[in-house]
Formats: sequence, C-alpha cells, structure tokens
Amino acid sequence: MNTNYIDELNESQCAAVTYNDGPSLVIAGAGSGKTRVLTYKIAYLLENGYVTGRPYMGITYLAVTDAQTAAQLGVSAYGIYVVDVVSGGPADQAGLKAGDRIISIDNTEVAQKTDLGTLMQEHSAGDTLSITIARDGQMQTVSLTLGEKNASNSGSASTNGAARQETPSESAPQQDPQG
Repeated sequence: MNTNYIDELNESQCAAVTYNDGPSLVIAGAGSGKTRVLTYKIAYLLENGYVTGRPYMGITYLAVTDAQTAAQLGVSAYGIYVVDVVSGGPADQAGLKAGDRIISIDNTEVAQKTDLGTLMQEHSAGDTLSITIARDGQMQTVSLTLGEKNASNSGSASTNGAARQETPSESAPQQDPQG
C-alpha cells in the first residue's frame, strides 16, 4: 500500500481501509474521517486490483449432501469433494487431486460447504493447513500453504468446474456459487 496516504490515517481508520474479510461498514460521528476512509479504501482496491490477503486454495469443490447426488456421482459418502485443482496452485502443490474428499482441516471436520467457508475465513494467505482427505479408500494428510486470492485466480467458474477456488461446482444445482 502507498505509504503516503496510509501514514495519514489513525489506527482505526487504517484497519477499516485494509480490512479484507468481507463487506465493510463505516459508522462514525461528524468529523471522524469517514470520507477519508472510504476514499482511501477505494484507492487501496484500485492500487492492488483486488482485496489483498484473502486465502486461496486453488480448488473447485462439490458438496454431496444427499443420496441422489451421491448416486449420480457414484460416491458412497457425503462430504466435500474436490472437482478440479488449479494447475500450479496451492492445492496442486500440496498433492490434492480431483475426486479427493476433504475430511478435515486442522483437525476440524469438513462435512458441508459452510464448514469449508468458515475455516477459510479463519485463515490468511501464507497460513499452512493440515488437510485430511479420503482418496481411493485411504486416509491421507497433506500440508497446504494458502496462496493469496487475487484478480488473476478468482475468475468465474465455468460449468465444467474449472478455475475458481473454494467454489462449489456449478454443475450441482443445489449449490450457491461463492467467490
């Protein structure tokens, strides 16, 4: 971030400008710098082209939550299945593969899409996760260092399940795409 304007902010204002974990709401009294914070937040986004610091695994996934979907996919267990792995991304480097079922992350069970979303919000780019997967009937644990989600790796997923991380596959009508 450009230090010329970050130095002009107090601690609370700086926190609001660099906040990356979701929507921002700035509520403050008259003369507290709301306009400055909003202006600098826009400058921050324009400078970087994206919200910095957001974690990126490099997967597209599908949450199998009912017997019909499991039967259609030929799987016997409910859970979060990796549909696609972005070549060269964090998941690829960790050895995750399409078809893997994510069992847990850092010993926290991952059974539905909200579990994965919640866990991702608790981490930042650069954090290393211990991910337990089921592959070919065997349990494995891999270490994955989260990358940073940016403009080049957060594009729209296509209907064949390609190219968007931590995103439910759009081939499953019961899922809401996130991104």
